[in-house]
Amino acid sequence: VIFTLPSELNPVWLANVRVLANLLFQAARATLSELLEDPKYLGATPGMLAALHTWGQTLVLHPHLHCLVTGGGWDGDTWRAVRNGYLLPARVVMPGFRGKLLAALQEALEAGQLTLPAGVTLSQLRMLLHRLGRTKWHVQIMTRYAQGQGVATYLARYLRGGPLKPSRIVSWDAQLVTFRYADNQDLDAQGRGTRKRLSLSVEDFLQRWLLHVPPPGLAVVRSYGLYASAKRDTLAQCRQGLGQAPLAVPQRLDCVWPAADPDGHGVPTTQPLWLGVGTPAGSITCAVASVARGGMTWESKSGHPGTMKYSRRPLPWRHSRNASPSLCPPRRRWWHCEAPSTPWGGWRVPGLACPQGRHG
Repeated sequence: VIFTLPSELNPVWLANVRVLANLLFQAARATLSELLEDPKYLGATPGMLAALHTWGQTLVLHPHLHCLVTGGGWDGDTWRAVRNGYLLPARVVMPGFRGKLLAALQEALEAGQLTLPAGVTLSQLRMLLHRLGRTKWHVQIMTRYAQGQGVATYLARYLRGGPLKPSRIVSWDAQLVTFRYADNQDLDAQGRGTRKRLSLSVEDFLQRWLLHVPPPGLAVVRSYGLYASAKRDTLAQCRQGLGQAPLAVPQRLDCVWPAADPDGHGVPTTQPLWLGVGTPAGSITCAVASVARGGMTWESKSGHPGTMKYSRRPLPWRHSRNASPSLCPPRRRWWHCEAPSTPWGGWRVPGLACPQGRHG
């Protein structure tokens, strides 16, 4: 199911990315949950994965939400499949979603939680919301997929690749960037968008790209219903009832840190880690569960204990106590080792690099 924000709200989105993203997730979740839990349509609790995309094929702003919904749900006793292979009628989902999101926007506006876009007055925004309540919004319900794992893999690759895959870039120089895109308004004989090329100046290309960098800490993929963390036991019952194997637990791997820190003071011990997804810069972009719950300890040559902590906020990247702190880019997640009792202060975890190239 794809929920698309009307393009008339794009200026409001740019001025309130975090607020509107949260409202978009909440409206989509409430719409699907309310309808699917109604006995008229399903009468059960489904599992939902929602992923936020903000880009179109040409990198223009196009906020929309992709929702993967199970083809059925748990009614408290048994698994109940959707009827005739159809999830919900779009003519029912669209007005429900539109009403919930507009009501949430009105409430946020009255509570002073929205920042007005430049050149837009309060009365103009109210008139816009009123007018959008009488228009048809784009809500698309795709046909049922027989293999849900393939769909999840496709969506994961789509998210991992970002707004533009490198393979789509044809050429670039100091003035222009040329890339391929599919024009979905011009379909070919197979019903697919015609492949075309678009050339943008470097400034315009970067401006479009930066539109899709989410604010720090904003979760762009969320799980609801049976996929919520609080519903793991119920999800296990559903899988057992459908004859599916229990969810596999990620394998824990042992990671041996290098023999010494940059100043030659510490020798960390071998620690079990869940390895994260690496970036070209060498940073780890997903949390190690055992560290996120409270840290892990290591031992130095001199016997001073230290604690490795995980933080979402940028931390000073220190080589020694006397080194001047330098903040790394805010949207990175870094490991930082603290050992207050040691004479050399903070310790950089070896093997991870700062993307600015200033810290090893």
